[in-house]
Amino acid sequence: SYEPKILLRLFLHFDFGAIYCMTMVNSTSTTTPVNNRMRIVTCTTIVVVLTCILAIKGYSFHYHVERRNVISSKRELSFDSSIPTWTLPNDVTYPIIASNTASLSASQTKAMVLKSLSLGINNIDVHLGGSERDGVAQVLKLIPRSDLFLVTKIDKPPTDMTDPLAAAELVRTTVATEWPLLGVEMVDVLLLKDSASCDVMQAQWAVLEELLAQGKTRALGTY
Repeated sequence: SYEPKILLRLFLHFDFGAIYCMTMVNSTSTTTPVNNRMRIVTCTTIVVVLTCILAIKGYSFHYHVERRNVISSKRELSFDSSIPTWTLPNDVTYPIIASNTASLSASQTKAMVLKSLSLGINNIDVHLGGSERDGVAQVLKLIPRSDLFLVTKIDKPPTDMTDPLAAAELVRTTVATEWPLLGVEMVDVLLLKDSASCDVMQAQWAVLEELLAQGKTRALGTY
């Protein structure tokens, strides 16, 4: 299989390098201080190169095994047949069972999303601005974007932000910053949290409608 071949190559790289270094160090030929220094430099270079090879191939091995496990899990279930759905007014099909990333670390979020997928749950409610977003971004490097139904929300503006224009710009800045970090060009549903100021909320909602028209989200809602 694929994994043993990689492991075999890793061990062969290491063994050949080690044998070569030992041969150089234990050579019985006449040496000089200059020759000794050259041998030490050469051996050190070989070790560094081998270390880099091991690190790169080890990462590649881990990535391919993890990706294969995700694909195998997905084949076991059909998302469309196992989860009930709603149809939103703009014909977006919304899976009504979701997993939420609230308060999870990046590694916990990644594990949770992968487990959810294995259970047929692809609706992921992700919080922006931190480890939860990063965990989902890691999963999206392993699977196609279309395999996740992403729901996220715009946080409440600071309590001292009463200027509607500033609040509207906060939404634009959030999306411009967070979408690339999440690794997407569009989410499936973008929600707006409430605000004590109607003017602020209306200004932010107007920006959400702009984002919908621009294809940055497929549907809108409040939270």
